[in-house]
Formats: sequence, C-alpha cells, structure tokens
Amino acid sequence: MDKKYSQQNQKWAQLTSKLKELNDIRVRLAHNSIFALHVDDISLNPSQYDYRKRSLKFEPLKVDSIIQFSKDVWEANSKLDEIVAAIPFEHSDFTPRELAAALLRSRPS
Repeated sequence: MDKKYSQQNQKWAQLTSKLKELNDIRVRLAHNSIFALHVDDISLNPSQYDYRKRSLKFEPLKVDSIIQFSKDVWEANSKLDEIVAAIPFEHSDFTPRELAAALLRSRPS
C-alpha cells in the first residue's frame, strides 16, 4: 500500500484482530440456541450435538456479554470511521467506500 496510507494501515491491522474476535461472537449469536435452567439464567449455547473443539471451549453467552458485544461493535465502527476520515483524499483515485474495500482486500491473514 502507498506510504501515505501507512499510518492508517497500521491502525487497520490493529483493528482486524478485534473484528475477527467480534465476528466469532456474531457467528455464535446467529447460530447458538437459547438455553435456560431457570428464567434468571438465560444464555446462548452451542447445540448439545455440537462437539467441535472450538464450540466446546466457549462459555455461554449471557445477556451482559451480548450487550458488551454491541458496545464493542459500536467502538470498532468508530475506529474504522477514524481510519477512513484520516486518509488524505485530495489526490486519491479512490472514494472512501472504494478505499475501505481496498483495505478489506489487503487485510492480514
């Protein structure tokens, strides 16, 4: 990537690990089921038939964890806005949306 974007690229690299972590939680929110022994103890858990190593290590997602996830997504979005806003566009051939797409394509594996 062009040297004039190096500072944004560093910030993007830092943000990608958080985005991966948030995506793991997002997938759990989409695919886990509600489980409750008592009304006061509602949580999201993998299916009882899901024996994948990764699924077995997860703690149940409780309401406070889901609220924290929402706050973390909001914070990550704000950081992404800061990265895009700090990019010099005066001589750029990219619109902000095109540049965000280019950053997504260049993310570290």
